Amino acid sequence: MKPASQKQLTVVRPFSDLGKVAPRRIAELDGIRAIAVLWVLLYHFIAVPFESSAWTGAGEVAKLISRPGWMGVHLFFTLSGFLITGVLLDSKNSPGYFRNFYSKRVLRIFPAYFFTLGLVALFYPTKAYWLLSAVFLSNFAPNFGVPMDYPPFWTLAVEEHFYLAWPLLVHFTTRKQLTTLCIVGLFAGPLLRAIYFLNEWPMSFETWFSTESLCYGALAALAVRTWDRAKLTNLALSALGLAVLIGCICAPVGIHTRNSFVGAVYQLPMIDLAATAFVLTALNNQGKPVMAWLRQPWMQFLGLISFSLYLTHPLVGHSWNLLQPHFVGAIPLEAGSFGFALVRLVILTPISIVVANVSYRFIELPALRLKQRLFSAKAIATPKLRIAK
Repeated sequence: MKPASQKQLTVVRPFSDLGKVAPRRIAELDGIRAIAVLWVLLYHFIAVPFESSAWTGAGEVAKLISRPGWMGVHLFFTLSGFLITGVLLDSKNSPGYFRNFYSKRVLRIFPAYFFTLGLVALFYPTKAYWLLSAVFLSNFAPNFGVPMDYPPFWTLAVEEHFYLAWPLLVHFTTRKQLTTLCIVGLFAGPLLRAIYFLNEWPMSFETWFSTESLCYGALAALAVRTWDRAKLTNLALSALGLAVLIGCICAPVGIHTRNSFVGAVYQLPMIDLAATAFVLTALNNQGKPVMAWLRQPWMQFLGLISFSLYLTHPLVGHSWNLLQPHFVGAIPLEAGSFGFALVRLVILTPISIVVANVSYRFIELPALRLKQRLFSAKAIATPKLRIAK
């Protein structure tokens, strides 16, 4: 039952006219996308290539910030679970429910994805991984003994598996049943990891190990469409409090590493709870001064191109590695030093943003415009989020 007093969330226009194809993007969520993609970028440009470098001072701080950058992926998963579940709930009784959803997903994902996949085929020698990626099975590459040459593809595989199954579950269940399924998903992930760990089975990137992140986002979507602002605030605070509690209790026994039982089982729930609290807080305070930092123009721009930036930035890093022997002498710094890493980051980040912007303008945007022509503006826009005062 909907609350009697309702207020539609403020719509803030995105940075630049590129956002006109999605006229009702939520600015705060674009800000969250920007944070997630920048964190992943730091992980791939600092933490991974310089893991073995011994840095002190500012370099040590840089590693502390960049090493957890992989968590940006789970922030993306939580956000995806929230948005996709919302789209499906709001269109559940619409004609062409399945056709419209899958058609829009194809137009949203496939152009940029397969464009990047084509570029990867030119630079990376492992054709087996390319073939697995072409059919969205790259997250199972380790199970086939295939090296994961290009990290972003495994997350897209998980997303596609979610897109295949979730519309069916949403369509054929009530909201109460869907809520129950999501709660089961929250506990199934840790239980599976506990079983794998205790039996010393290898855990890698299989879909079922990321499902709980999507379920947290789905529960947030259900909550936003059911509860008022006061309850959502309490839910966000409870999620954050539980994340902090898990972190504090489990810190002495190895939650920072998945090589321990506690880390393998409880690390992801802690991250997902914090991500869910972040998303709910941003939504619950949309348009308010407290969230103005998420609405900064540069964050809106990065949020807008975040999909292309996420997909293509490893190619930029790989190109550097190929060309480095030819120009490394021009940088008067030791190759493994923090100064060298900082120069590398300062060069690669803007190049990555330029490449992503080109991909967005010439690959993503035409597909989005086609989607706009094929479907009404109402159908492609972000779902209306009505939260009581």
